[in-house]
Amino acid sequence: MTDLMEKATKDVDFMINTFIENHPDKDEIIKWYIEGPGEKGFMWCSTTEKYKKDLETVVLNMGYDSSGYGWFHRLLQQQIIENNKD
Repeated sequence: MTDLMEKATKDVDFMINTFIENHPDKDEIIKWYIEGPGEKGFMWCSTTEKYKKDLETVVLNMGYDSSGYGWFHRLLQQQIIENNKD
């Protein structure tokens, strides 16, 4: 589990500091993570917006599928919320 947490920590850092920071819909992505995905959770929420499709592609390409997909999004969400506290 330690190796997975180390990978996830590095991947969260990449997502926030590289992918999201340079994404044209950065503000929308941050807002979405702060508000949360709704009752369906990250695995089953609508991905009709381009930025959600982009996030889905990158997260899956990192190897987070099945239950790991939702878990990684929650880690990302927690860090984004922490980074955006007033």
